[in-house]
Amino acid sequence: MTKGILLAIMFFSFIGCQTPGELPATSPRSDDVPDQISYNASMTLSENGVVSSKISYGRMEQYSNRKILKFFDGVNIVTYDAGERSVELEAGEATLNEISGDFELTVDVEAQSHDGMTLSSQKLVWNEKNHNVRSDVFVTVVTAEKDTINGTGFESEPSFANWMILKPSGVSQKKLSFDENIR
Repeated sequence: MTKGILLAIMFFSFIGCQTPGELPATSPRSDDVPDQISYNASMTLSENGVVSSKISYGRMEQYSNRKILKFFDGVNIVTYDAGERSVELEAGEATLNEISGDFELTVDVEAQSHDGMTLSSQKLVWNEKNHNVRSDVFVTVVTAEKDTINGTGFESEPSFANWMILKPSGVSQKKLSFDENIR
């Protein structure tokens, strides 16, 4: 019996060993822990009393020290221009940097403008402060006329009325005519 008690004391003394003042390796830094978390909610953003966008999400984590909001489990953004619905964006995840104004959407990003243009990508960065939208990865754009244009890199203004693909390729339904002097 004493042999069993002695073994038990030795076993438990080894388990509880830790150098005084040493933090466990799994202790998170305070910047890595969100100070607010919300689920299945939405928020409305406005500029001078006029609605500029509505954001709905599955989960949001706020990191106030870093001025970062992270959205998970699906995010839907509807933007408005002069009170009129302009663009709808959907993504699996998103990160809003409150300092730079970058709203980076990732994972199955889909955007649709009010005039019927759609964009698909794995990453899209929306910057409300600079009034631009950009991507540095592969994108597919389907115009209202059903032209499909693929490419790498995308730039636009927020309403998607004026946009360009930086390295395009694709198929057009339009008949093209070429000048005889161009070959």
